Amino acid sequence: LGVGCGTGQTAIHLARQGYAVVAIDIAPSALQLARQAADRAAAKLDWRLEDFMSQPATGTYAAVLDRGVFHIFRDADAVAFARQVADSLTEGGLWISICGSCDDRTEPTSFPKTTVTNIARAVEQFFEIDTVQRCGFAAAGGHSFSAWVCLFRKRPGLASRDLAQAPHDAAAA
Repeated sequence: LGVGCGTGQTAIHLARQGYAVVAIDIAPSALQLARQAADRAAAKLDWRLEDFMSQPATGTYAAVLDRGVFHIFRDADAVAFARQVADSLTEGGLWISICGSCDDRTEPTSFPKTTVTNIARAVEQFFEIDTVQRCGFAAAGGHSFSAWVCLFRKRPGLASRDLAQAPHDAAAA
C-alpha cells in the first residue's frame, strides 16, 4: 500500500518491479497525473482516491510505504497515523517511511521535518523499530535534504481490537 502516492513515481517503480501496488492519495489532480504516468510506463496499479486518516484502507497489506507523509504529523496526530498504518498491515507487516530530518538546519525550511524522538514516540507502541537511518533525498526543483529512512515491523499479536484500546496521545506513548 502506497500512502500519499502523489504523482505515483515510487508506486510505478514498485509495480514495474513486479509488486502488486495499491496507491492512495487525497488529491484527485495528483492521481490523474499518476494514472497518466503509469499508462506511459505500462505499469498496472490500483489507484484510489482516499483520505487515509479518515477512512481505513480497504484490506490489509504486507507492506505500507509512505514517502513524505508521516513527517507532517506531530504528537497525537502522528500516533493516529501510526495506528492507521498498523491497522492496515498483516501480522508482522512492514512499514517503510521516508521522513525529512530536523538534524541538518542548513536545508530549506519549507520541507517538513521530524526528529528520531518524535518518530519513536509515535510508532513504538504499534511497531518494532528495525532501522532508522539518515540519508540524502533529492526533491523537486533540484533541492536535496536530509531524511530518515525508517523500517518498522508491526508488533506480533497486535490486532485491530488492540489498536482501538491503545493510547490516543503521544504523552501516553
